[in-house]
Amino acid sequence: MSTAFSPVPRVHLRPSLSPPHPSPRHSPSARIRASLQESRPAIAVVGVTGAVGQEFLRVLSDRDFPFRSIKMLASNRSAGRSISFQDKDYLIEELTADSFDGVDVALFSAGGSISKAFGPVAAFKGVMVVDNSSAFRMDDGVPLVIPEVNRRLWRV
Repeated sequence: MSTAFSPVPRVHLRPSLSPPHPSPRHSPSARIRASLQESRPAIAVVGVTGAVGQEFLRVLSDRDFPFRSIKMLASNRSAGRSISFQDKDYLIEELTADSFDGVDVALFSAGGSISKAFGPVAAFKGVMVVDNSSAFRMDDGVPLVIPEVNRRLWRV
């Protein structure tokens, strides 16, 4: 692993890109889930108990985003609670620097101070960081990536 700091890419999700409720033809019972595939990335959702964290989970589910594993991360106040996602219960873990071990993609929605503290930690460990805050908005070393506009800036 390189010791150089990797910039923390950021994508602002626009809720208007996905319907507010899944249509009947795309309901979970009417399709085969692509998730939980060993060849796919391991995901972490930082701030999973918040409104945007819940939206991240909804978008992952609605779009059948394939993943190998998913970590539900939040503050110590939420750690130890259970959260249901795609008919499975997950234990919410407290966010720490070690939370990103074995993670490929981290979705951050826990506020700017958390993003500033843990985004670089995750990026240093080789994690692709998607941050929903404004923490890195004015940082010239961190690209603002909007897939519909400048997808070429997205570095995997």
